[in-house]
Amino acid sequence: MKMQLLAALSVCFMYFNRTHAQKATGGDHEAERLLEQVLSQQDLDIDYDELYESLLHRLSSPINLNKATEEELRSLLILSEQQVQDLFKHRVENGDFISAHELQSIPSLHVDLVRRLLPLIAVESSSNPVPLVRRVLHERNNYIVTRYERILESRKGFTDAVDSLHRFHGTADKWYMRFRVSHPGDFSLGFTVEKDPGESSPTDYFSFHAQIMNQRKLTNLVVGDYQVQFGQGLMAGGGFGIGKGSETVTSLRKSTLGFIPYSSVRESGFFRGLAATFSPSRTIHIHAFTSRIKPDAIIESSTEGPFIRSFQESGLHRNKMEQERRRNITQETHGFVVEYRRRRMQAGTILMTTLWDLPVQPAVSIYDQFGFTGRELTNAGIFANYNIANFTFFGEGARTLRGGPGLIGGVLGSLGRNFDVSIVARRYARDFTSVHGNALSENSSAKNESGIYWGWKHQVTKSVALSGYADLFRFPWMRYRSYTPASSGHELLVRLLWKPMKTASFFVQGREETKARNIPGENTVYRTAAATRRNLCISGDYTVGALGFRTRIQYSALNFAHLTNGFAIAQDVSYEHQRWGLQLRHVLFETDDFDNRQYMYEPDMWLAYSFPAYNGSGVRSMIMARWGVSRHLDLWLRWSRMVLGGVTSSGSGVDMFDGPARNDVKFQVRFRY
Repeated sequence: MKMQLLAALSVCFMYFNRTHAQKATGGDHEAERLLEQVLSQQDLDIDYDELYESLLHRLSSPINLNKATEEELRSLLILSEQQVQDLFKHRVENGDFISAHELQSIPSLHVDLVRRLLPLIAVESSSNPVPLVRRVLHERNNYIVTRYERILESRKGFTDAVDSLHRFHGTADKWYMRFRVSHPGDFSLGFTVEKDPGESSPTDYFSFHAQIMNQRKLTNLVVGDYQVQFGQGLMAGGGFGIGKGSETVTSLRKSTLGFIPYSSVRESGFFRGLAATFSPSRTIHIHAFTSRIKPDAIIESSTEGPFIRSFQESGLHRNKMEQERRRNITQETHGFVVEYRRRRMQAGTILMTTLWDLPVQPAVSIYDQFGFTGRELTNAGIFANYNIANFTFFGEGARTLRGGPGLIGGVLGSLGRNFDVSIVARRYARDFTSVHGNALSENSSAKNESGIYWGWKHQVTKSVALSGYADLFRFPWMRYRSYTPASSGHELLVRLLWKPMKTASFFVQGREETKARNIPGENTVYRTAAATRRNLCISGDYTVGALGFRTRIQYSALNFAHLTNGFAIAQDVSYEHQRWGLQLRHVLFETDDFDNRQYMYEPDMWLAYSFPAYNGSGVRSMIMARWGVSRHLDLWLRWSRMVLGGVTSSGSGVDMFDGPARNDVKFQVRFRY
């Protein structure tokens, strides 16, 4: 298999020198292109579901340039501080934008950047006297999407090979529907329905939201499902934390967006209830929210009564065991935020309380002896942002009552038109707990960590850009897979982007991470040693007319006890012609172990996403066709197949199926009225 990989590598390079990848055309394809640029990292510790939904919200809810605040512009993650200030200055001096293409008249916004902005923005009149009901009925930004998916192989959970506790009750079909109609800065209305394979109810998951904005002093009101984003995400992270590895400068600072409608299929990490923002003056904004949800959990009993052992976030309710854990507890959250905004200054204070109807009592572990237990968790904190010239200073401090503090602060800005920097410092106590936080951290949650991050980006020439970061971190107490206190580590990344012409681009990215890890086999006295993981990614694309190609090569090596490796090589071919398009991908991969599995973003349907993990030795192929039947109707059809070498079955547990191959099919319809 290694010889095949090396041969394919040579072929890919020769092929790349002749013809490369595509430049997407059309709104949907520009959106996909933006996703691929932001998701260029390959990391084992990233929650890709959350990451994609964060980007998807920005793509499906463009901001109005004539109403957008500086915070909303920063939340796009692709504008430097100087570009944000230049855009605002242009609007003040010239009035409302007439067209998005007017952005090209701003010197710091080059043509390629404007092209990347177009899927994220809209230009609308600042006033709209039409009644709300008529605006909803006549809004052009609307869609209804229905999708069907199925794995063709029969998994163990659908057969009599498992007992009645684990046997799936429903069919192997996956069904999804989403409706949304929205207008930037005005309103949003939508719902999402999903049934996973094996679930018996056709509406196992249902999400709904209704939002109105800028109604005099009531600047935001959301009923139904929503997320909350304030400060730097210590208490209210909103799921919009891309963090390290994507944009090395602008993504490190979170924007205070307030309340955001939620329409994802992730069945955890959101609020359900009522949220409102009231602005009695231009400088004072009062935010209040209340939520009551019923999450999935494992409940156990003791002499003192039942308690919550752990929360289940898979969203799967396929068999008797999973259904017994379905929505079996009640979680209430109440919060209050007072925010002050004036010119360059923004500051606020947050109070948030989460309550459960049963006490939370996780299993005692060596590394998490200071985790939260009880029925009520209350956090209080403050946040502040200050802008001066081309720099923005930001920070947040929070404390868990009956627990420890969490602190994060930094600065990002432009040292010139071609050089941007960011510096972020953080310190989280080992007993700091935040249920809804999503702050920058090396750990999976913001606790038991201190560190400092330095990121930079340099536009060397019009066609060459260099960027990177260095992150130094320390863990005061034990952590998962590292049972020694006071361990430390580092992470480094360097990325080179070369765009020699409008239709071609090429990038090389190298990354290294070192941190302590338990030595295998040491079961009585735990000892640790440094584990170093290195990743290399090379990607290039080129377009000739409607035909395009993309080549991507990934390599990883883990040096711990002994050296292990992983490879993945992907070749994409696409063809776009007016209303229809075709995309193909073929991947070869080989990994020595699970630690070297390769993640690679794979083209998918609109509002769908795919991040297959390549582990073991094998090949994966994908073909997807799109047909724009009319300006109201679009169809997609997708088939993918993965074949593993040297195995007689794939998957594990109830998801295991016989044979080395797995075939997936998808069909999607989008209608816009």
